[in-house]
Amino acid sequence: MIVDIVQEPDDIRAYAAGVRAIPAVLDAAIGQSRASDAAGVLAPKLQIEWVITGSRAIVTGAPFDSDPASPLWADAQAKVAKLQAGGKVDAAQGAALLADTRAALLTIRPAYDRVIAWAKADLATAPSGRVGAVTLPDGKPTTTGWNNERIAKAWIVLMERLNYKHLPQRAVTGRLSEFGEATATMRTTRG
Repeated sequence: MIVDIVQEPDDIRAYAAGVRAIPAVLDAAIGQSRASDAAGVLAPKLQIEWVITGSRAIVTGAPFDSDPASPLWADAQAKVAKLQAGGKVDAAQGAALLADTRAALLTIRPAYDRVIAWAKADLATAPSGRVGAVTLPDGKPTTTGWNNERIAKAWIVLMERLNYKHLPQRAVTGRLSEFGEATATMRTTRG
């Protein structure tokens, strides 16, 4: 997991560890996409274009090239600067944390290059225009059961994985207004 809030040196180390886990996740996603393609479930052209654009944006800028800092590198630098300003690390420790985080970031470039290569290869056969359930083999979804309760539970799991620590203690029944209220509560109590 990539830590969003860095308050201690171990938090930035966890951030770097999360970054180092990204290549395996991306490779698994490529594998799942290829399996879907083989089953006749193709990602829409628009989504594949977003994947290419987004992937390029992630690995553009320092430390990946000579451009100004990429968002990930700028974020890491700001987090370490905050640790230094708070007296949690000295300059040498901050430099070591940045060196480790930079090395971690450099591990994701080849993985994003693989994502871009996969996406470019799939672009030629990607459907555009009318997409969705009607384009699935037999025109039917392969799984069912995504009712309000399941969506609410999945939302809570996602928020926990994103490190929202103080989830609402009341049940979310699935009404749209409750999702907004729950999100606002999480946003203001993020730990």
